[in-house]
Amino acid sequence: MRFEGKSIFFIGDSITANGTFLKYLRTYFKRTGRNVSLYNKGIPGGTLTILHTALEEELHCEKPDVAVICFGVNDLRYWEYNSDILGTEKLEQTREKQRTIYAEKMNSLIEKLSKLGITPILCSPFAVSRYLAAADNIETVVDSKEKSSINNKFYNTEVFAKINESLNELRDFLKSFSEERGIEFWDNFNATYELSESSTYNSDGIHFSAVGNQLIAKLILKNMYGEELTEFETDGECEEIAAREFDERAYFFIKYNIMRPVVPERTSAQLSEKVREWIQKNGNTQGLTKEREEGFFRYLSRCSLV
Repeated sequence: MRFEGKSIFFIGDSITANGTFLKYLRTYFKRTGRNVSLYNKGIPGGTLTILHTALEEELHCEKPDVAVICFGVNDLRYWEYNSDILGTEKLEQTREKQRTIYAEKMNSLIEKLSKLGITPILCSPFAVSRYLAAADNIETVVDSKEKSSINNKFYNTEVFAKINESLNELRDFLKSFSEERGIEFWDNFNATYELSESSTYNSDGIHFSAVGNQLIAKLILKNMYGEELTEFETDGECEEIAAREFDERAYFFIKYNIMRPVVPERTSAQLSEKVREWIQKNGNTQGLTKEREEGFFRYLSRCSLV
């Protein structure tokens, strides 16, 4: 695929929303004179179900030429896996149900993008850490109400091996799905599983460190141009773009994740008031960090939505 002169939406979950790998790529493209526009469209805690809800608004103002799609770890409801249910029928039923939903939602998404003339690129989900050190208290960003149930029985290598097993099943499904439909496929799972080390991940074993984001940037550049990225720099302009995107991503996270049950019938002013009420009652919990809270209101102010 030729990417010159194209705009590309990177659509995914919190790994995409973090945006660090996009800063590296933007700086590299700028330095090498590449005319490619990259957009961060990740939603922390994002699933294909949440994406379908948010997509209409995302595409209202601008439609990309290409959509790079990377979902999976949240779709598996991985936070339900723990040492008590490994190898049980309950876990297998959970896996089968989520795989079915995932396939249905992915098929629907591809049909929607095709009707809009947007070229999809499907990515397998990233692997989780194989090097997790068991601990009672792991610092992690809980990006949804459901994930608040995570307990210390979750954080061990046996559980994470089961998560990787499920992610690999999604990888196999997406590869076959892409081949059947003539869609370009990027294998993020095998690359991160084989190339990663303990320093690739944050302490939660799921989100990526600076080292991990460098690995992701290298994978994307190799997929796009077959080139090797060896310098990981950012400049002021790319940092400013990332800061604005952080606010936008905070808005979409709060609107379509935390406030999902009340979104459809709310104007932006009503949503703002509802968020203030939620914060007053719940504080900065369930992934609503102070930084995301501030970003949400900056975005509303910048876009004159309130």
